[in-house]
Amino acid sequence: IGFDATCSLVVLDKKDRPLSVSIGESRNDDRWNIIMWRDHRAYKETDEINATNHEVLKYVGGQVSIEMETPKLMWLKRRKKMTFENAGKFMDLTDFLAYRATEVDVRSKCTLACKWTYLPHKAAAAGNASAGWSADFFKKIGLEELVAENYE
Repeated sequence: IGFDATCSLVVLDKKDRPLSVSIGESRNDDRWNIIMWRDHRAYKETDEINATNHEVLKYVGGQVSIEMETPKLMWLKRRKKMTFENAGKFMDLTDFLAYRATEVDVRSKCTLACKWTYLPHKAAAAGNASAGWSADFFKKIGLEELVAENYE
């Protein structure tokens, strides 16, 4: 089975139920649990990430796109704090579709590297999947919870 999808962030709670990422009238409607690729609400967060000039950015063309997952996570933490805190899974849409079809929670190295700033070459060199994540980067952009939870 193979899936391809846009860079869209899916948010589920600890029991795999949707959590609302919406604002406005539908802000508490958990059916709206995906920040789509074309949703540019995280423009400030994108600028903040790019201003760090962190090493991981050189692996994504020198800067993150507003459509990538890390700016969306920063936005959620700041503006939908309860959603962020109650989340059990943050998934790229491609990985979510595979998860729903198979009930197996695995992440594609392609989506991780291209949309999450994961560095598979560092993980391979260390022989440890967690080594592909930059703890320094996530702490620098205010997503230290991901480091503390081992990027789960």
